[in-house]
Amino acid sequence: MSYIPFYILGNVLQVCASILWVQEKFVGAQIFSITNVASQIYAVFILLHTSRRYSLSRKNLLTHIVAKTSAGLGMLYVWKGWGVLDNGLYPPSSELIQTSIIYLLLTIASGPDPTLGLCLIYNFLALAFGPGLSDVWHRAYMYDIGIIGMSVALDLLVATSMGIRIIRDDSSKLLSDYDDLGWEGDIKDRMLSTGAS
Repeated sequence: MSYIPFYILGNVLQVCASILWVQEKFVGAQIFSITNVASQIYAVFILLHTSRRYSLSRKNLLTHIVAKTSAGLGMLYVWKGWGVLDNGLYPPSSELIQTSIIYLLLTIASGPDPTLGLCLIYNFLALAFGPGLSDVWHRAYMYDIGIIGMSVALDLLVATSMGIRIIRDDSSKLLSDYDDLGWEGDIKDRMLSTGAS
């Protein structure tokens, strides 16, 4: 229920961006698209965070899928808008590297749930094989697909090997519900034994 206002806001912002896009007012459309992405990222990384009440569980699985897919599609629209506003055919290498780093960090931050990472892979596939693309961007997007794909796979592998459940049972406690996780007690014991406070 707490995601509903963000879902409504995201749809209203995307409708406004689409109306401005059709009227070829690309800067205004970009402002609405960026605001949409900011609200969706807030919902994914703050509201639906794994240590909070609405973390990924069987009960709210569809909410997480919708939120992360909306964030991913919003990023695709923002990137499409930048492509229209940016007149340069061949981007500088710093722009290519920054693109990879930003989307890689978003993928890592959303893990071990692969939904946002898979949405970003879909975005890069759409951008890589879309119309009017330079060869430089095509290769960059293909590298980004590989990097993000490896990140998602590695994140799932590490989570599985550590026994981390991506989807918690509805009856299980959140990480933030535990008073003492064990390692905190170990740190406190070490501090007391060394005389530190």
